[in-house]
Amino acid sequence: MPSRPPFPYENLASADCRPLRSQVLAAQFPIANVRVVCQLLSMINDAKSEDGESMFEITSIEYLWDHIAYVLLYAPDLFPYEDFLATDEQMTLDRAFQQLHGGVVIAYPEDSFEDRRHELHGILDRSFLAYRNGQEAEGATLLNDFEGRIFKH
Repeated sequence: MPSRPPFPYENLASADCRPLRSQVLAAQFPIANVRVVCQLLSMINDAKSEDGESMFEITSIEYLWDHIAYVLLYAPDLFPYEDFLATDEQMTLDRAFQQLHGGVVIAYPEDSFEDRRHELHGILDRSFLAYRNGQEAEGATLLNDFEGRIFKH
């Protein structure tokens, strides 16, 4: 696959992009800007992989936050091809949701949160099925619901 075009705002890769992601996901930016956000997220993920962290391994709440945005932007089948990964290691819808399920345990590891984990896994399962059945808007809505609930204390 061809390499990504150079991203002209490299200094944004280190900025806190959460407000930008939220505005894009809430459709406050024109859809044409989604490509720019996708490139930015890809650069952030590339930087993580250069630091020795797996870009598909969620090890903290921070990575979970990033992964939710990544899945919202690329699901169900637009995940970028990463030339440093083997074909069977590329991101897929299945792999993306496996990672999200793992993030639930990272966010709520205590036994006292079993009911909360069960609720969050249920939302993810419904989102996955919606994406799988071609209902992208429903899948994204459920994933936004998951994001709102997992970070709510």
